[in-house]
Amino acid sequence: NDLCVEGWGDGNFLGLCEQACSWGYCPITACVCSQLGPAPTVPEDTGVQGYPITGEDASYSGLCSFDCNHGYCPSTACGTVEVALTIPTVSDFAPPACTAGEGSGDFVNLCGFGCAHGFCPIHACNCTATGALDLFAVVNASVTAHLTSGLDDYGLCDFACERDRCYDECELGDAWSAEDQLSCIDDDPRSWCEVQSPCDYNLTISTMADLNLQSAEIADECIPFYMLDVLDNMIDVVVANYTDILAHNDYNETLKYYKRYVENNITSSLASAMEWDPAGPGLAYFDCIIEVEGKNGTAAPCPNMAATDGHASYNVYFEARNTTAFERWLLADYGIQPSWVRYDGRHADYNICVGHLNPDCVAWTDNLYGLPRKAAQVNITDPRTVVAQALPHLDGLRENILAAQLQTLVGAWPGFSDDIVQSVSLAVVLLLQAVSSMQEVVTVGKEEKAWEHREMIEEILGAIFLVVPFLGELDAISDALADVAEIVAVVGDAAIVADSIYEIVDDPDNSVMTILNTLLLVGQRSADEYASMAAARRDISDETIEAFGPVFQEKNIQVENMVKDCVAA
Repeated sequence: NDLCVEGWGDGNFLGLCEQACSWGYCPITACVCSQLGPAPTVPEDTGVQGYPITGEDASYSGLCSFDCNHGYCPSTACGTVEVALTIPTVSDFAPPACTAGEGSGDFVNLCGFGCAHGFCPIHACNCTATGALDLFAVVNASVTAHLTSGLDDYGLCDFACERDRCYDECELGDAWSAEDQLSCIDDDPRSWCEVQSPCDYNLTISTMADLNLQSAEIADECIPFYMLDVLDNMIDVVVANYTDILAHNDYNETLKYYKRYVENNITSSLASAMEWDPAGPGLAYFDCIIEVEGKNGTAAPCPNMAATDGHASYNVYFEARNTTAFERWLLADYGIQPSWVRYDGRHADYNICVGHLNPDCVAWTDNLYGLPRKAAQVNITDPRTVVAQALPHLDGLRENILAAQLQTLVGAWPGFSDDIVQSVSLAVVLLLQAVSSMQEVVTVGKEEKAWEHREMIEEILGAIFLVVPFLGELDAISDALADVAEIVAVVGDAAIVADSIYEIVDDPDNSVMTILNTLLLVGQRSADEYASMAAARRDISDETIEAFGPVFQEKNIQVENMVKDCVAA
């Protein structure tokens, strides 16, 4: 009985589909449902009848009618006046076709014409733009033609001459036919049966080691395609290693040390803040009532030491003047959240003279009541929780890898394939470092040496910060960063490296976040977007790379060296 509660659409349908799907209406002809759930709460009908705006077609009708009636009527797609609709020649949901391209030698004119109309064979042409298919009408489907040079034209002469664009490079007549090419067998000596592509897309290359081993035998322009295979397999490694960590009892045991370490820091920070003599800074938020010989004094700002003059023993009762202000100060200066504090603490100081050798010894007891202390339950972020929330967003990353590879195969990719590698590899290698940090936590925890606790805290917090950008929604990222940043403040010097990672991922203008914010958006990335991300990747400083950790450094060097070799070639 579940309904769609979340979905999306392509291009101008994105907003309409996101809203309609969240209300349970997600037509499969225009939208993609990404999550099912209990029937959502739908706003009351407004009575507003929505229609597609001028220039749009009937594909918008149902969505405009539904969304506008429930209070969402974007002017970029819908209006309240019925207008004549267009009849599209190409479906709104058709994948982009090549709309421009270029070639060299015999193929300058042929590629210019063919690519402009969706026919842009990769072995002869380079597609430079994509969009709606403009399929030039065929004038004479029976015409055959070939290059006057005798070289393989990959069907470009047939395509052009059938449409009455028979360029000088072509001559009519059969040199070879599609039927001949389909009849090719292994080691066929006919020229049109020769394999022209420098890339063997049947190679199985799943690791960087495989690629390094075979790279000498692979054409440089083919390396980025195989590297995308390697990166896709690295995502499998991330998921497998994370799954292993989930089942690893040593990790669960180690996490106890992490939580205990954080809780001990909360306790010591509160004790320092509320020190009686010398006065701690937290006393400024409290009034104190001094009880001497069974009599309570008047409440006064702490520490009202004058009320204890001449008395060896006394009791002090703390009353917060403004709990909200005190908790805001604790959060700002110590990273201690309000939910981590309760106000029933007690502390006793005393001096015992029984059996004391000094005849002037004075016995005394001082009791402090109502002190803020650590709450019984402190919820501390577990890296596994953040990773579990981030992993579903990897599906979109893998879809982008596959889409880029498919466009490369059919010659429709208009950009540089090494741009894709540089962009995607950043995300994948960050995840490898995060999971490696979690595995290191198990190693450190097994040894249980106090001097290694600092390293353990670094690894845990660093793992969280590395994964946070993969949560997708900006609100989720901000909330997670805020939660973990407070723990960094609590543990202080034990999180210097983690703090440096936090500064990187908390800065939306940082090159790393520029890449991830673009790469992890819903939908397919364009060549221009990959070019921008690759440029940002090249701007990442050595200090940032070092801050992310040794696994990131190692894999980053491997990727960069491979890409540089290809570009140099």
